[in-house]
Amino acid sequence: LASSVLAEKYKPDDGNNVDLVATIVNVLGIKDVVLINPNITLTDLGMDSLMGTEIKQTLEENYNIVLSAQEIRALTITKLRELSSTDSA
Repeated sequence: LASSVLAEKYKPDDGNNVDLVATIVNVLGIKDVVLINPNITLTDLGMDSLMGTEIKQTLEENYNIVLSAQEIRALTITKLRELSSTDSA
């Protein structure tokens, strides 16, 4: 007998209702984005390949942002904020 408990994920109701940065840091398991250096890459924040895939799918499906795996590894919180403001403009 096996069981699993799924972590609660942010789910946008319709488009960009949920902040892009909040969604991505949730995937990384970061509780308070204020406590981290916004110029550190997602890889340096502990992103592994599965998280990278989830982030890629989230960006594409929920925010219409298409990035390569290499670009996602190089993302920072600062860059995510820039993408978020560009996407909502």
